[in-house]
Amino acid sequence: MKRVVKDYSKFSVTIQEDIYAMYSNNELERASFLYKNAMVDGVIYAMSEQLNLIPLSSIYTASIDRLENNDQIDELPSIAEDEE
Repeated sequence: MKRVVKDYSKFSVTIQEDIYAMYSNNELERASFLYKNAMVDGVIYAMSEQLNLIPLSSIYTASIDRLENNDQIDELPSIAEDEE
C-alpha cells in the first residue's frame, strides 16, 4: 500500500472532520516519520489504496485556526506520550 505524508489542511473539510473525530477518539494509529527534513509525530489515516501520514502539528495548527474565532480552543485533545 502506498504511503504519503500529507498536511492536514490539504484534505477536504469533510475528510478533515473525519480525521479529527477519529483522532479525538484515539482511533488512529500513531507513528513517527520524516516530514520537512525532521522526525515528527503523527497519525496514520487509511484511504482506499493509500496510507496518509499526517503530522500532529498540522492537525493542531488547522484546528486552532478554525476554532480561534469560536473560543473553543480548550476542546482540542492534548498530546500525550505513547504508552509503552
